[in-house]
Amino acid sequence: MSFSREQRFVIGVLRSFLGTAGGPPSVPENADWDKLLALLRYHRLLPAADSVLSKGAGRDALPPFFFAALKRGTRESSAMALFLETHLRGLSEAFRRRGIPFVVLKGAALAAEYYDPPHLRPYGDLDILIRYGDFARTRDLLAGEGFLPEDADRDRFTRESVKAVPWKHPLHPGLSVDLQWETVTLYWGKTPFLSGDAGWERVHEIRHRDLSFHGLDPTLLVPYLCVHLMSHHHFSPLVNLADIGLVLGNRRFPVDWEGVMQIAAEQGIRSALYHPLRFLRDPLGVPVPETVLGGLRPGFAARGLFPSRKLAFRPGPLPRWAERTVKFFLIDGWAGRAKALETFYRYRVAGRTGSNK
Repeated sequence: MSFSREQRFVIGVLRSFLGTAGGPPSVPENADWDKLLALLRYHRLLPAADSVLSKGAGRDALPPFFFAALKRGTRESSAMALFLETHLRGLSEAFRRRGIPFVVLKGAALAAEYYDPPHLRPYGDLDILIRYGDFARTRDLLAGEGFLPEDADRDRFTRESVKAVPWKHPLHPGLSVDLQWETVTLYWGKTPFLSGDAGWERVHEIRHRDLSFHGLDPTLLVPYLCVHLMSHHHFSPLVNLADIGLVLGNRRFPVDWEGVMQIAAEQGIRSALYHPLRFLRDPLGVPVPETVLGGLRPGFAARGLFPSRKLAFRPGPLPRWAERTVKFFLIDGWAGRAKALETFYRYRVAGRTGSNK
């Protein structure tokens, strides 16, 4: 892979943060600092970069505006984390009072368990997993706590196939809860991922300060994060790759690779796991067994056409056509891709043409 000067510096920051490098990266000469700052900001790496670069001998070589922006990013992340932790504490107590099982996903759970200190992981909402059968009770719980559906019309989205409903709090701007009962996988069948009994058995308690909630076990968490990164974020921002890297590097809760491979096979998500794990190993230096990558590796054409470097280091969101292209190449096997094309044509092309008659 070929990287620009700024991209190599970001890789150095990530390697240092993940513990796969000897120390902070060298300060690049003639770097475009505005471009580098924009890259770190888009990829939500300002707190991580601040943590890494504040310890290095080369911190004095950083432009003052650049260093100040890193500090400001850390303060903003810390303030948002305290704000969301306060409300997560209240929601956790409300769920327990009503006897509703729940699991905290993504930002809040990752920050509490894998980041030290937790505010180095920026996140902007609370993602809570429930069983679909508990949706009505949870809807009443959130309403009792003052939450409203993000779009009043979207409360109709209570079908099991929809998988999630976002909520907001009118008295607390910025407070958002994404209520989920399943995740969007790349599999075209009906095999449960998070909603099945096996998923709910792969959870454990996470304690942080006076907070206590359940999170996913690493063997389920790694496939979930990979799928979320690839199908929802399309291989970016890089903080999501850092999440997976920290989970893989945590020695207290080792990943059961055999279990990961079993989930990948059952869900048909080998390609969705392969590309993040391959990028984590090279260029980020995170140990991933070659047998795992070999078992996940897609065909030569699908592997060669996937632009991992360009996707990982892009400076902003992708256009819609590019998002769909990424998802197309993440479907395992050409039979699944053919089915995806057939479905797209039926609902997007033929359906649109029929509605115009």
